[in-house]
Amino acid sequence: MDVPHITPLTGLHMGGPQLKIVEQPQERFRFRYESELGGTHGQLAGRSGADRRSFPTVKLDGFNHRATIRCELFTVEEGASNLPPVPHVHTLQGRNCTGGYAEMRVDQENDFTASFQGLGIIHTAKKQMVEKITNRKLDEKKMEMERMNMGKLWNPTEADRQEARDQANRESQRINMNRVCLRFRALYQNPGTMRMEEICQPIFSDAIYNGKSAQTGELKIVQLSEAHSPCTGNKEIWLLVERVRKNDIKVLVFEEDSSHQTIWQDYGRVIKCHHQYAIIFQTPPYRDKEIRSPVRVFIQLERPSDGCVSEPKHFQYTERDQRTTKRMLMPAESGGPSDSKRFYFDSEQGKEPWPSLEPEPRYLPQRGLPPPGREPYLGRYSPDGSRYSPQRRYVSPERRYTPVDYAAAASAASGRLYIPTVVNAQSMLGIPPQYDPRAAAAAAENLATLAEHAERAQRAEAQRA
Repeated sequence: MDVPHITPLTGLHMGGPQLKIVEQPQERFRFRYESELGGTHGQLAGRSGADRRSFPTVKLDGFNHRATIRCELFTVEEGASNLPPVPHVHTLQGRNCTGGYAEMRVDQENDFTASFQGLGIIHTAKKQMVEKITNRKLDEKKMEMERMNMGKLWNPTEADRQEARDQANRESQRINMNRVCLRFRALYQNPGTMRMEEICQPIFSDAIYNGKSAQTGELKIVQLSEAHSPCTGNKEIWLLVERVRKNDIKVLVFEEDSSHQTIWQDYGRVIKCHHQYAIIFQTPPYRDKEIRSPVRVFIQLERPSDGCVSEPKHFQYTERDQRTTKRMLMPAESGGPSDSKRFYFDSEQGKEPWPSLEPEPRYLPQRGLPPPGREPYLGRYSPDGSRYSPQRRYVSPERRYTPVDYAAAASAASGRLYIPTVVNAQSMLGIPPQYDPRAAAAAAENLATLAEHAERAQRAEAQRA
């Protein structure tokens, strides 16, 4: 067998083997805790794959023997920092993964190209950071000491443990829990020592951000309460958004010309950020307050910390004197918990209510028997009719009432309990109650008369006593 003669890190020199990234990983990907691993979740895809069928891929050039490509997670250091990247506390999980990293064999059959499919990122909790880094430091020192001592077993002392904990505390402060990158290493097994040695210099991928974090996740406007504002601005708009931070979000309104160049922009005033998923803001005034027709602009979210922006949404500025509408929830006259009326008002004058022309179902208040020809206001009855509650129930405008309904209303008005044995029997037999307005009115009138006679009799007995 032809054994390659390789000096470690040959790729550092001109003309030696080197790794090249063919496909970068996607920019945003959801990190998951270990408790979330049940079921099927998405896998880390390539950045250029619109249909998510590409994966992080590297190729080893200048090497003609079988090798191993190892992929592991590392930190991403800031541009002004001169600190080297260190292993991240998060780990890789999925296909070809063991010990928190992934490995693939490359040779001439696959053109020395490794495509890492089925990878997921396991999120480590902050409270476990120091312990995990300490254990890694001790393992690294153990391997180094045993290699120096020709395989002699080494056990850490208490001083070694304390030193590892101090290093872990300092290192944990510089680790961003929502940003990682992939480090790729090319390794081969040295036939003399039977150990894995590096073929060339490792390479690092672009940053991968946690897609579900408010600090680094994707910005997205899900819905706007209204898509227009008067040119004078100061109109209150509600936005439903993906997760954001209230101290790190801005709402930008801008206008583009026919060549898609920005010709005007301004920021709205954020009034409130509700539970990271809704934003209430006031629109900025448009640059021209004397427009005579609607002007199309765009609205988008912006995160100042990293400059990330959302996809823009269409928005309009209208002329100064155009009446705009807004929906407001008002307390119902009947006092029902879910009652509402819809009002429209002028956003500039702001206080004059305009009733809606749209009919809406309402909760009917309890008022006893209605006048002749009117439908009754009903409460709520138990299934067997033995208990009555004055709580309002929803009544559809299209409902047709039966004699039982009228009789029940009359019973409620007279204070007597009505037991609908007849309708129960009809329901058991599958016969719907027949509707007859005259019979309904007669039943209501008879019950009301009986109730009035009973009250008179009770008053008479009370006077005699």
